Amino acid sequence: MSYQEIAKDMIDKLPADKMIYVINILENIGEMCGIKLYPNYESNKETVEAIKEVDKRAI
Repeated sequence: MSYQEIAKDMIDKLPADKMIYVINILENIGEMCGIKLYPNYESNKETVEAIKEVDKRAI
């Protein structure tokens, strides 16, 4: 089993509310290596609608 497979297996066993810690650790390791690990993602429909609702209230 490769280190990557071991890491993925361990991550799969963690509760979702603890994933932010894993993400922070990976980002820090990436920064130490000079690699940007930030994910490319698009917000889903619910997130976009929530952002619009907050923006409306701010006006």
